[in-house]
Amino acid sequence: MSSSELLNAVLQLPPKDRQELVYSAWKSLDAEILSEFEDLESSAFAEEIERRLDEAANNRSSLCDGEEVLREARKLVGQKSC
Repeated sequence: MSSSELLNAVLQLPPKDRQELVYSAWKSLDAEILSEFEDLESSAFAEEIERRLDEAANNRSSLCDGEEVLREARKLVGQKSC
């Protein structure tokens, strides 16, 4: 399965399942890769990711599917959808 096929399959999952998948994938990254981005576990970036994941898990945020996000982004840059 190609990465684009995998992405399309993932985007069909319910938001909660996508959130869990992204979180698990992020946590599985090798320590060497993460070290390139400084100490992400204590960085503001990691804290923001944790905050957003918590919001999504507790339904305190408004989630949109990927196609909706792409439509809105295309509108903002004046492109037609594919």
